[in-house]
Amino acid sequence: MNHLSPHAGGCHAATKPLPQVDTAHFLGMCNLGHASRYVSTLFGPEDLVELRVLGTHKIQKWYRVNQLNDERIEEIAKKYAGSNIYLGANPRCREGGTAHDVALARNLFVDFDEIDSTEACRRIEEENLPNPTLIAQSGHGVHMYWRLDEPMQDLAEWRSRQKALIAKLGSDPAIHDPPRIMRWIGFPNSKREPVATCILQLIDGRYGLSEFPSGENVDSPSVLAPAASSVDLSKAVVAMLSLNCTDHNDGSKRLFTYACCAVRCDLNDDEAVRAIKSCAQIRPFPVPYESAAILRRIRDAEKVTERGTALESNGCDSALLRERSAGIESLTPIAMSELADAPDIDWIWRGYLAVGMISILIGLWKVGKTTLVAHLLKILEKGGSLIGEIRPARVLIVSEENQPIWKKRREEYQLPDGIKLLCRPFVSRPGFSQWYRFIGRLAELVSEDGIQVIVFDPISSFWPVENENDASQVQSALLPLYRLTDKGAAVLLLHHPRKSDGAEGRAARGSGAIPGFVDVILELRRYSTGAINDSRRTLSAFSRLSETPSEIILELTENGYEVIGTGTEANAQDRMAIFPKILARSDGAITAEEVQDGWPKDVSRCPGIKQIRANLEEGVRLGHWYGQGTGTRGSPRRYSLDEIPAPPSS
Repeated sequence: MNHLSPHAGGCHAATKPLPQVDTAHFLGMCNLGHASRYVSTLFGPEDLVELRVLGTHKIQKWYRVNQLNDERIEEIAKKYAGSNIYLGANPRCREGGTAHDVALARNLFVDFDEIDSTEACRRIEEENLPNPTLIAQSGHGVHMYWRLDEPMQDLAEWRSRQKALIAKLGSDPAIHDPPRIMRWIGFPNSKREPVATCILQLIDGRYGLSEFPSGENVDSPSVLAPAASSVDLSKAVVAMLSLNCTDHNDGSKRLFTYACCAVRCDLNDDEAVRAIKSCAQIRPFPVPYESAAILRRIRDAEKVTERGTALESNGCDSALLRERSAGIESLTPIAMSELADAPDIDWIWRGYLAVGMISILIGLWKVGKTTLVAHLLKILEKGGSLIGEIRPARVLIVSEENQPIWKKRREEYQLPDGIKLLCRPFVSRPGFSQWYRFIGRLAELVSEDGIQVIVFDPISSFWPVENENDASQVQSALLPLYRLTDKGAAVLLLHHPRKSDGAEGRAARGSGAIPGFVDVILELRRYSTGAINDSRRTLSAFSRLSETPSEIILELTENGYEVIGTGTEANAQDRMAIFPKILARSDGAITAEEVQDGWPKDVSRCPGIKQIRANLEEGVRLGHWYGQGTGTRGSPRRYSLDEIPAPPSS
């Protein structure tokens, strides 16, 4: 049979009229580039893969991978808009969807339901598993794939390895059958409300089987002997088994349902594990779960379930609604007066950078963000002042610039050895798992080397975010930074602005999750947008804290940045520089009205007459020019650079 053309005879056409589908909306949610990379990463070019379409359409077809070019993928998207589109996870040896039709396995993979990529990566790190070749958002969870350096022909061993991996990570236990179909990443998840799917991480990683758990020690469920407890576990088991699970074959969802019941019944960890394993003896899961995997689902359940309130509507026995005689955990609100014992904010750079907090500095390319930071770094060695008071602190910089550039900067600014550098730590954009491990290493350096400030210059060069407008990706990338602040570090993120400069704290490029996440927002702009040679900068700030100044004008001088003052003070300085030029052009002393008439048209907006009079009088007081006259009709007030002779007495 010629497999180079899709086989139409195996298609199962829908017999019911198809509902109307908003094709344009569906296509707008597709990421066809990700769909193409998904296929090319996980399969060989000659592999035969099964296409399964469910939902609005019900289709089964087979393609060679080299047939799935961009045009074919776009055709599939248009033809099956509104449906859920899947691929067989393992290549087929013939057109079919059974275990006998599977040729081999090129990957190990897991499917996490209802958790985000941060939690999934944490589990990978906790179990010391290698960095996944591909991590994807599946719409309502996370998929992870590890490409094997050699394909597995022994599918029984592959199945055993899958079960062992699932047991380690607490992922969907059904994902171990060789003909398994998986969502084709890049096409929307349309099970409920359509949700876009995308690749979060893609690396050139291939792994040997020795790097994964074998299938020899997968826990099997056992009947638990009764233990001394304040809870009648038999009632909890009955409550769990009576729950209305829509699909008992979906082990991951059933485990989560049991976990929620355990939380409602206020079981401690040991009791919950014993109860769930007892349920598994009566109604086995598709694959057994280790205790660690059960405890992870308990933690997930605690995020969405109120502890100690068993729900009769879900079949939980009302006898379990009780208080424990010992070991009860409760949340106790504190009075505002008790906050007197909480530590004060520990400012490193007063108003802008504090221990345990995250600040972001946003500015156009080459506007001077790194220069401002360089001056800050120099002062941090011994302490001093830059706008606000700065105390000494040890600093680590994660920089996109190479060592020669920093060598030159060190010589230019005389930067001290107390500053540590990590230049270009990644050769390509990291995935979420690699990013999580990297932040973990930085957290170790905070403890080991006493690092108090960590600077990311800029954050967009290092985080695993592919789409900065995707709030979920941005949030997943930023949340691990709490590992640094929890260790006692202050974090400073440098970031670029959007193309059309925003206002009032909205200058950051990408999702609003970025400025919403941090504690202090700093926006650096040129003071005069049209004057490239003007060395003054406006530093605007938006903060949760009252100590942060809202706006300061700085000027870069040979001695570093100097504070000019507020925007009002800087404007006054500009005006004061214009008056001598107008007075120099005049023949003799002139009035404030004549100064206003002579105001240069191409310099700045002409101030009002009251402002001009006030500035002229300030110049007289400071000795910049002379004034004469009382300002009355008979004695108008006049100004000149030269001393004005007194009028002859009558």
